[in-house]
Amino acid sequence: MRIIDNFLGLNQFQELQSYMMGEEITWKYCPYVAGTTEIPDSDPTAFQFIHSFYKTNTLEYDPEVVRLNNILMQLNPQALLRIKANLQPRTPKIRINDWHTDYTNVIKCTTAVYYINTNDGYTEFKDGTKVNSLENRMVLFNSQLEHRGTTCTNENVRVVINLNFHGGDFDVINQ
Repeated sequence: MRIIDNFLGLNQFQELQSYMMGEEITWKYCPYVAGTTEIPDSDPTAFQFIHSFYKTNTLEYDPEVVRLNNILMQLNPQALLRIKANLQPRTPKIRINDWHTDYTNVIKCTTAVYYINTNDGYTEFKDGTKVNSLENRMVLFNSQLEHRGTTCTNENVRVVINLNFHGGDFDVINQ
């Protein structure tokens, strides 16, 4: 696992943050959070909003993916699998989502989580490691590591960008 603070230069970060937290981006309601495929009846806060920038298996991409060029130039991936942003609204207490992996053991790749805003949410790994949501922070790890995210209580939303890729300068699988 690798954690990099101040991943982008200040101007690059502020431009991306302004887009991700602003009115231009289109968010799609998703009635479940990673690790589940059913609408949970027991927790009405267990939903999120997503924005799909790129999916290799469907050849779906959003032209706005160019806004992530500064991230992609630094990661320098050989192949992208998916880029997705998650927005989780504030909850009265932190909701811890289910454990999941980004890909099954069939595909080994690197997962990168890029934090858009600072809040009291976090990403937790099965070994107990917690990575706090700190704006302009990047955490890179093997996509097969079980992890889970949370909501936040001290900001209106928690926003992250999740990238899955092979190769490049920050590939944690082949290093």
